[in-house]
Amino acid sequence: MSTYLALLPNALAYALLSAIAAATAAGAQPWTPQIEAHELIASDHAWTRRFGESVAISGGAMLIGSPASFPIPQAGAAYVFRRAGGVFLEEQQLHSPSPANGDHFGAAVAIAGDVAAVSQPNPTTALHIYTWDGVSWGHVQTLPGMRGLGTPVLSLDVLAVPDAEPASVHVYRWNGSGFALEQSIVAPAGTSHVAGLAASGDALLVGLRRDAGEDTAAVYRWNGASWSLEQELFASDGPTEREFGASAAISGSVALVGAPTDNSSSGAVYAFRQIGGVWTFQQKLTAISGDEFGASVALAGAKSALVGAPSADNEVSPFGLLDVGAVYHYRWNGTSWVQRRKLLASNGSFVYTDFGNAIAAEGNVAVAGDPKTCTLENEDCAFVMDEGSAYVFDIKPPSSCGFGAELTVALALLGAQRRARVSRG
Repeated sequence: MSTYLALLPNALAYALLSAIAAATAAGAQPWTPQIEAHELIASDHAWTRRFGESVAISGGAMLIGSPASFPIPQAGAAYVFRRAGGVFLEEQQLHSPSPANGDHFGAAVAIAGDVAAVSQPNPTTALHIYTWDGVSWGHVQTLPGMRGLGTPVLSLDVLAVPDAEPASVHVYRWNGSGFALEQSIVAPAGTSHVAGLAASGDALLVGLRRDAGEDTAAVYRWNGASWSLEQELFASDGPTEREFGASAAISGSVALVGAPTDNSSSGAVYAFRQIGGVWTFQQKLTAISGDEFGASVALAGAKSALVGAPSADNEVSPFGLLDVGAVYHYRWNGTSWVQRRKLLASNGSFVYTDFGNAIAAEGNVAVAGDPKTCTLENEDCAFVMDEGSAYVFDIKPPSSCGFGAELTVALALLGAQRRARVSRG
């Protein structure tokens, strides 16, 4: 350990040792700050394109939305990256069949196997479907526009799309060549709009924002003939305004519901588990410095959870970086969810970025978007934002919190020092 501390300035080495000593004295296993394995940047990256506005992952492919991409102003694009030799490489750009100024194609994305869905909010909302034929991605279908198109979700052969007028979820099923509408699930009376939406197998988790009263989340289940309400979920601590249901994730018998404005916008996530056919509240997750904690959530199976906090500070940095965002990684230990890592962007050296607003995970891989960053190739980062990046993380279970964890902290601090030099010129 001393070898790596020697690489750090005295102030940083002291901060590292103090953090580890404090955790050890408290008898706790400290969570590990971790920077990304690598950063994804669009091959044609440029200012104001908002690459990373939306992210999705399935198998060896990632889909990254960039709703302000050029050459047609604000027409948008989506980028497919595929794993090759341990890294993700750009495979293809997807565009609207008829791109036009202000389409914002790529505002939301979803992918499952060889099928991808990309939303286009303007001028008339539409959802474009693409399939992979082993050589390239091709456009196969455009689903009719919906009012207030939100983020679609794909699970196996099911596509769920939120709608605003009326508040509902349209469920489509893949028929071999395209998606056919199976059922429109209309939200209960008094629902202003569908917020978070997630799918897993034959279950949907839907966040319901109410016109008045308590926000809820609802689990719908496919019974072989139709989708029906299985159970409504509520915040364990009452109907206080917290945007309960703003984000949602479900995997088998585990569900997460985000509430990013809980406790004066510090945020929280409510974890539920289905036991004996009944969804039961298990735990409320919060973070020490997790502003808007719960703005996004993701599950990588039933034992690995991610929570985005796009306004979180970076307390690891000695320079006090504000509102740069973070993603918190939790593991299920058999009885509760325990924080293991705080994921940070390596170039999160400027205030008011949006890292963690969009996250996705599968297996031991997570991806988090930040549409407000600019790459270090741009010398005017202090003045130009919204170029965007996506960050890939390895979230396999940590073996211990010894030397490896301390080294990760050291590397994170070194990265913070390097970024500060760049930003200060």
